[in-house]
Amino acid sequence: LLRRYPWGLFRLAYAQARAGRDTFTKACFLGEAQNPALQPALYLVDHNAPLALVGRTTIRGTAHLPRAGVKRGYIQGQGYTGTELIYGTTQTSGKRMPQSPQAAIAALLPYFGQSGAAAVPAEGLSQSFLDTAVYLGGEHLLLADLQLSGQIIIVAQSSIYVDASAELDNVLLFAPEIELAPGFRGRLQAFATERLVVGEAAQLRYPSVVALIPREATPQRTALVLHAESRLQGLAMIYQQVPQK
Repeated sequence: LLRRYPWGLFRLAYAQARAGRDTFTKACFLGEAQNPALQPALYLVDHNAPLALVGRTTIRGTAHLPRAGVKRGYIQGQGYTGTELIYGTTQTSGKRMPQSPQAAIAALLPYFGQSGAAAVPAEGLSQSFLDTAVYLGGEHLLLADLQLSGQIIIVAQSSIYVDASAELDNVLLFAPEIELAPGFRGRLQAFATERLVVGEAAQLRYPSVVALIPREATPQRTALVLHAESRLQGLAMIYQQVPQK
C-alpha cells in the first residue's frame, strides 16, 4: 500500500507491506525535482516596481528581478552598505511565478481560523506520521517549556508565540500573527496572514518553512521579518493571492 499526501508545503509518503502475519510501515518526506527557474537565490514577481536593498542585505547567486531592476533604499534613515547590489547574475522575472504554489496554498487556507481543536497539552506531545494528525488550538497561544513533534497542526485565532524553551519538530503552525523567540531552535512550517517574525539568532533546521499569506481582509501593513543572525534552512515565501495593480 502506497500513499502520498501533503504536509504543509511538502509531501509525505506512506508505505505499508505485509509478509505472512507481519506488517511493515514507513513514512517519510519526499524530495522533488524543482523547476530550474525556482533555483535562484531570489525570484521577485514583476509588479512594475524595483527591488530596494537596505542595510547589510546580501543576495548571492542568480536573482530574477522586475524590469525596473534593483536600487539602494532607505528605511528609518539607514541606507544600503554593500559594494554590489547583487553578488551574482540577474535575469528578468515574469508577472507570475513560473511554477505557482496556488494549489498548495489553497489546500492550506481552510486551516486558518479553524475551531474545535484541543488545547495544547502542558506536558507536550509526540505524534507519529504513521497515525492521524492531531489538531491543537486556541485564541492566543504561548508555546514554552514543552516538546511537540510529528503530525501536529497548531491553529490560533489571533497569535502564536514560540518561546526559545519550546522544542518543535516538523509541526505546522497557522495564525494571523506568529513570532519565534530570539534563540529558538527547531524544525517547523509556520504560516501567517498578517505578521511572521523570526527572532534574532533563531535557528530553523531543514526542512522548515516561514510563509506569509496575506488575505484581502487583512491590513495593508503585513510583514515577514527575519532578524539578525537568524538562520533558515528551507523556504521563505510571501504569497500574494490578489496581484498588485
